[in-house]
Amino acid sequence: MKPIPLLLLALLLVCGGLAWWWSQAEDSEISEPEASSSQPSVLSRESLDSTGQTAQDSVDPLAAEAIAADANRLLALELNSKALIALREERVADAVAMLEEALQLAPDDPVMQQNLSRSLVRLAIDATGNGRHQEALELLSRAEALHADDGYPASWMARVHLRQGDRVGARAILQKALGEFPDMPVLLRLSADLAALEGDIQLAVTQIRAAAALRPDDEGLIVRKEQLEAEEELYRTFLTDATAHFESRYDPRDTDMVRWIPELQTDLEDAWADVVAGLGIQPQQRILVMWLDPERYKWRAPDWSSGLYDGRVRIVIDDYPNEKEAIRRTLRHELTHAALHTVGTRIPTWLHEGMAQLMEGRPVHLAQQALEARLPMLLQSADLDGNWTAWTDTDKVAQAYFYSMLLSDWLTQEYGANALPNLFQNLRGTTWEEGWRRTFGADFHEVEARFRAGWERS
Repeated sequence: MKPIPLLLLALLLVCGGLAWWWSQAEDSEISEPEASSSQPSVLSRESLDSTGQTAQDSVDPLAAEAIAADANRLLALELNSKALIALREERVADAVAMLEEALQLAPDDPVMQQNLSRSLVRLAIDATGNGRHQEALELLSRAEALHADDGYPASWMARVHLRQGDRVGARAILQKALGEFPDMPVLLRLSADLAALEGDIQLAVTQIRAAAALRPDDEGLIVRKEQLEAEEELYRTFLTDATAHFESRYDPRDTDMVRWIPELQTDLEDAWADVVAGLGIQPQQRILVMWLDPERYKWRAPDWSSGLYDGRVRIVIDDYPNEKEAIRRTLRHELTHAALHTVGTRIPTWLHEGMAQLMEGRPVHLAQQALEARLPMLLQSADLDGNWTAWTDTDKVAQAYFYSMLLSDWLTQEYGANALPNLFQNLRGTTWEEGWRRTFGADFHEVEARFRAGWERS
């Protein structure tokens, strides 16, 4: 494999292997319950007698109770209809309040129970996206208690646990839900992807095949099934060696790789120690690392990259003795992504890439010189979200990496060496905005404006 140019070596990919879990909720329609077959009696002005008392005073108690029950149901149906409108208008909290009131009026109605359950899940999805994981789990517990809904609330509980880096908790939830709803594709898909992350490719293939068989027209499931089947075939003969924090997987028929593995594993643990110390993060779950020759690596990664994190770390090894220092830098880069993904709250791409470059030891002054050569600097953080690997403008990609590293470094210089580790701790269980303000005492855009002002004066 040809040596990777300096610029391209900087463009190390971070892929959201679990990103599909967070993009959108699955379709979950809110329904209109059926109205009662008997119409309730409606008291009119003519029903009042000369004393001003209603005619209901002399009605049989059982009949009066039936009238009241039918009236309550009509009110519940009206509230349900208003809740549907609120949901269409994205007023989810209002819809929940209406459905809770409706359910008090018709407590045994299974459709209203399901409607409220699904609305609570929607609130939980919003809370999860904003980093409020404990709130999300409480909402999901309420939703599941109201209506198990074929495992829909449970699927989101598993997602929240994964967002927090808790694979053990996610696995327990999925196993329980699949015991109750073994034919739910969303549960099977989640379980398959979790098994793949943990290196159990055979279980992953079994479960994704079951999900695809249940939904043969779902293109996403079919594509994922083909990916996992190809991966199972590709890695069928791989061996796994364990270190303190990693499972290392490699092809034992590659005699060079077998000879290099002991030193590579030492490099891996050394890189992890550097990353943990630099970020102030101590993830608990073990990480799967794939040591791949160039051909196998290119199967799932861009040609220009030398490392990839997609829930697992993939590292290309061609000539270890001559690539040793570059591989060690790549390990620090990709392990930074792996560690930051355990924080829970979504960290913007610019900070992921800025920290990864700093942790690998890339010279800041070279990025500064390169960015100065591209002035005026048009990019800012708002331009840097999303997947950079989809960009076709190589100059924009270069600016994105340089800008991200310089901004990340400036935060350390301006606020102290512990600023970013403090940020990562403050982000746990809260939103990006709240964690940032708690750390830096100002909104992010105020802080970034100071950085840009100083840059423009220099």
